[in-house]
Amino acid sequence: MREVLLPVGTLLFPVAAILLPVGALLSPVAAILFPVGAFLSPVAAILLPVEALLSPVAKISLPAGILL
Repeated sequence: MREVLLPVGTLLFPVAAILLPVGALLSPVAAILFPVGAFLSPVAAILLPVEALLSPVAKISLPAGILL
């Protein structure tokens, strides 16, 4: 098992070396966006069914608007 994992780890080490600083840079962004997402989640839960109801209307009215 070790013979398999050692080459895999060797290949993944440079990838981790690149992704670790990227993750450190994005961490503050995530700290800001996470509460925003939590706040917007109930809004999305309301708007998603509304959008699903309006989608057929848009499919009809959009071509009609282009023709007019």
